[in-house]
Amino acid sequence: AALRARCDEWCYFVAMELDATSLYVIRRHGDLPEIYGESPVAVECAAEYFARQIKVPEEKVADGRTYILGDSFCAADIMLTSCLTWAIRYGRPVPDPLIAYRERVINRPAYKTAFAVCYPDT
Repeated sequence: AALRARCDEWCYFVAMELDATSLYVIRRHGDLPEIYGESPVAVECAAEYFARQIKVPEEKVADGRTYILGDSFCAADIMLTSCLTWAIRYGRPVPDPLIAYRERVINRPAYKTAFAVCYPDT
């Protein structure tokens, strides 16, 4: 139960702090202005917020742990890896410990299999 609670906590952090209030705002008001309206100020604020919030998972993985919860892979690792990939594509700075963490996750055989199924033309 404790491990599940920690995983849930990270899932909510990633979904709300890194995705919804940061990266998705950048996408909405930077790439989709015809739908959501253009707002350079919102994009800039969201980028600054992401830069602050990305330090939270950076501190966790900086100790060399394999996954966000240590040795246990969980749904939060999938969500965090997705946000890190998105951040990289959007040119957001991602700290080196998180780059190394992302590499560990995307090099898992299950990740490669799922990626090939979802993106067969890549």
